[in-house]
Amino acid sequence: IACNYDPEAVLSGTCEFADNGYDCDGNCLEDSDGDGICDPFEVLGCTNPDAVNFDSDATDDDGSCFILTEGCIDPSACNYNETANTDDGSCEFTSCAGCLNESACNYDPTAIYPAECEFPEYAYNCDGTCIADNDGDGICNPFEVPGCTAADACNYDPDATDDDGSCDFITCNVPGCTNPFACNYDPEAVINDGSCDFLSCLAFGCTNPSAENYNPEANNDDGSCVATGCTYPGADNYDAVNTAEDGSCIFSGCTDATAENYIPYANNDDGSCVFEPCGTGGGDCPFDSNGDGEIGSADLLDFLVEFGQACSGN
Repeated sequence: IACNYDPEAVLSGTCEFADNGYDCDGNCLEDSDGDGICDPFEVLGCTNPDAVNFDSDATDDDGSCFILTEGCIDPSACNYNETANTDDGSCEFTSCAGCLNESACNYDPTAIYPAECEFPEYAYNCDGTCIADNDGDGICNPFEVPGCTAADACNYDPDATDDDGSCDFITCNVPGCTNPFACNYDPEAVINDGSCDFLSCLAFGCTNPSAENYNPEANNDDGSCVATGCTYPGADNYDAVNTAEDGSCIFSGCTDATAENYIPYANNDDGSCVFEPCGTGGGDCPFDSNGDGEIGSADLLDFLVEFGQACSGN
């Protein structure tokens, strides 16, 4: 029926009809969900804008929306995420690994995968205490060492941890002189018995081997040494050992009284004499036979060679 049907009309005119799916008032003929969109025009799809398959043309959500949730989707991984639907490569298998041995010190009841276990040392608990320590001295029973623990005992054992009553205080207590400076010092003596002697081993006398009265048996010098020789410290042959002067002192130097460096007390000429050159404040050198400008031993030799010869022309 046309929307403008006129039952009184005699002549036919232009009829107007409603759009498909609508009545003449513009209302849906069928709209099951009452959303204002007629059933024939409904478009099924995902209507959630956050979904990866969102359909902007969809008018009715058909439950097909897929919202991306990244995470580890491997159920065997330590960080498995049951709500994730897309693997992001984050799966790991170490954080849930641990020692699975209940007797180990680091046993982990929450561990899924096995890891290295740690066990206590022999005779000890995991906290470092002894499994058995009967005397409560902190030394485990298997490591106890019986012996004498008294430091002043003859058989003292520094390694002993438990005193077994075997200490001996008699056999090693040897009486004697314990002073190492005494004549009768006994290195094996333990108890000083007051017998130390400091005189019997002393021998007084001259202990200087260079002295005339040297005593090889003396071990304590009594200042009696006698030695005759040169006692002048400046002499060539001075010896501090000498106690009496014998006139043997030797003084080296220039012994020529005409030399510039003449030493009056020198008694051993060492060839060091220095003479003033001829012609320097002393006039000519009548005795300079070799003409070297000095009067020396060479000139004396020339003189001795010519000494006693007859002069020519006489």
